[in-house]
Amino acid sequence: MKMFKTIFYLSFALLFMLVTGFFETSYAGGPLFVASNGKPVVWSKVETKGGALGSTTVNAQGQVLYRVDGGALGTIPSAEAIKLVDRIFKLYNDIPTATIEFVNAGPIKSPSTGAAIDVDRNNVGVVLSSRSPTFQNPIIFDSDGGITGRGGVLGFFTFLAFTRPDPSTIALGEATVVLNGASINAAGGKVPFLGVFTHEFGHFAGPLDHSQVNGGIASSSPFANLPDGFASSEQRFDVFGPFVETVYPFLFGGPTSSKLGNLGLRSSGNFIASLDFDDIVAMSALYPAPGYLPSEPGSKIGGITGKVVIRTLNGDFPITGLNVVARRISLGKYPPDPNIEVFKGGNVPLDADGAPLPPEVRPELDPLATATSFVSGVLRGDGSYQFIGLPPGDYLISVEKINPQFLGGSSVGPRDEQLDLLVPENYNGISEGNANTDNPKDFTPVKVVAGSVTPNIDIVLNGFGLSPIVNVGENEPNDAKKQGQKVGSDAKITGSIRASDPSKISIDFGDGFTLPVQDLYRVDLKTASQLYISLEADNANSDIDVILFTKAIKNGPISANSASILNAGLSLSGSELVGTSSLAPGTYFIGVASGQDSANYTLTVFGKK
Repeated sequence: MKMFKTIFYLSFALLFMLVTGFFETSYAGGPLFVASNGKPVVWSKVETKGGALGSTTVNAQGQVLYRVDGGALGTIPSAEAIKLVDRIFKLYNDIPTATIEFVNAGPIKSPSTGAAIDVDRNNVGVVLSSRSPTFQNPIIFDSDGGITGRGGVLGFFTFLAFTRPDPSTIALGEATVVLNGASINAAGGKVPFLGVFTHEFGHFAGPLDHSQVNGGIASSSPFANLPDGFASSEQRFDVFGPFVETVYPFLFGGPTSSKLGNLGLRSSGNFIASLDFDDIVAMSALYPAPGYLPSEPGSKIGGITGKVVIRTLNGDFPITGLNVVARRISLGKYPPDPNIEVFKGGNVPLDADGAPLPPEVRPELDPLATATSFVSGVLRGDGSYQFIGLPPGDYLISVEKINPQFLGGSSVGPRDEQLDLLVPENYNGISEGNANTDNPKDFTPVKVVAGSVTPNIDIVLNGFGLSPIVNVGENEPNDAKKQGQKVGSDAKITGSIRASDPSKISIDFGDGFTLPVQDLYRVDLKTASQLYISLEADNANSDIDVILFTKAIKNGPISANSASILNAGLSLSGSELVGTSSLAPGTYFIGVASGQDSANYTLTVFGKK
């Protein structure tokens, strides 16, 4: 993947055996996971200890203890690397509206001898073990890349143990951050790599998910909601680069011809070495200080809630997986002047470690600084979003697609394959609707008042739901291409599926795993259209999937990499939603598949012409 020169991945790794059954989904700009009961998974608030050494990760005072590697971090000596670790944890400790506190408990110890150790590729297994957690919260310096590899991964975070402080709560009991010292130079040097520290520790501290606010614009991503007037990549990097969110998934470089590039600040890592508004709001929501939340007396902040929906004659249909962004615009306009000097006179103040300090607080910069994001539907699967922690003022609320390159450990929100949205849209007050006459760039500011939450700020996607939804029942047999049941591009189909049902088509994923496609539906598009396709099982625990094919499919096994597969929802759940870019006129097939479960389902197709 190329963006200017090089993109590096800032990741969290998931221990699948631990995640399955515990968690439902992830947020963006908020907690990384919530438990199946809807509660965020955060650090335990009671004393937590265990392992061969009886080590403690959370003490009786509720402080989270971490231990640090005894070796060097690439070219950074051990003592200096430890100071950088403590510096970053202090950033999170010093958030005035959050109560979480992190404390250095000393060096990582060998679980067999209790002696301090330098963790490397040969002994990492005794420390990073989910089967036998050591309860040390190890911060590991992979000095030579032997653990993380010498590729594009600069560091990663992962869970090691969970606890149950009470029967209804799952809490984080042990976690780790591994930093790739072999990639310091590739990341741009010590200061950009310090940004990598700060990013990965955000996953540890919250744990926070990735988010997308200003980073896509600063990197001139073709998938970003690029503001009007910013014609050049230099302008976008110079204005938005200093406001890149700390948990943006990629580290990227700006143009050498930019003003910041000429100052030697070409890597986004320079600007994520401090916390931004998005991180502070997310941490404060997870660990709120007394009086912080809008519901508490004397609160100085407010919020906005709403949904992203397709509005039809049959009611609103929620859309999960689109990025909602809130920007305060009452102090300064958005977009700002493309030629604005973020650092006046090119004078970029630096801290003691050489990292740029955040730009000074100025009204004209406020829409960049006071901005945060939330992925629709990750709370309850109903298309909802919520912003809690907004200072008073007027806000621009917009919806955009998430960069489709944000996959796996670099994902934003609950999806791997991201949901498509052809055109970003703004909330437009009483004019908000699905008609094509609702200009997506028009907006109505949303007012936030301290101590209250502004509700029902629903974003209705343009162009969908203009035709009545036709209710259709499944007609068997429909397990072969010639038997594909014809449905319209605005239809709700009720059907049933069993793993034992006959199927003429299957998806071959390799390694001996094949997914049978038992039900097939045919959609004929007379004009170019975008489609949203939703699959909902009557039992949320059923694992059924949806696949969109071109007319080139044939009966028999199909490679998972086949060009005849346009999109698919393949999560381990009974709820799938896929969206397409504009499809050319022609014939397409929608498959419903089950490898092991039986379920009744509703398949809904929405077309936008």
